[in-house]
Amino acid sequence: MEIQILIYSSGKPCLLSANNQTNVKSKKLNLQYAINSTSYWSPAISENKAAQSSVSLVLDFDKGNFNVKRRVFDFTNETDEKSTGTPEIKGTNRNRLTETWTVYTQQN
Repeated sequence: MEIQILIYSSGKPCLLSANNQTNVKSKKLNLQYAINSTSYWSPAISENKAAQSSVSLVLDFDKGNFNVKRRVFDFTNETDEKSTGTPEIKGTNRNRLTETWTVYTQQN
């Protein structure tokens, strides 16, 4: 299972998304309540101020063992890190594209 958690600048966690590939339904796990009611996190710091951020965690359940890993994104070689507008990666004829890209903002 992979979950993405928003951490408000106050440190309050909020479940943003979950990719549940277990055989237990997310609703039965009460995942949103479980994440949202955990203790406060240490917020990210940007320009010496607490800032909102998010973290992606991979929860691995295997043969009675449980492991948590933080998903780390490496943007070192990325050229398109825009958070709004149209992605700068250009394709070819729309009918020949293999992927559909959606740009998300705070509003959507």
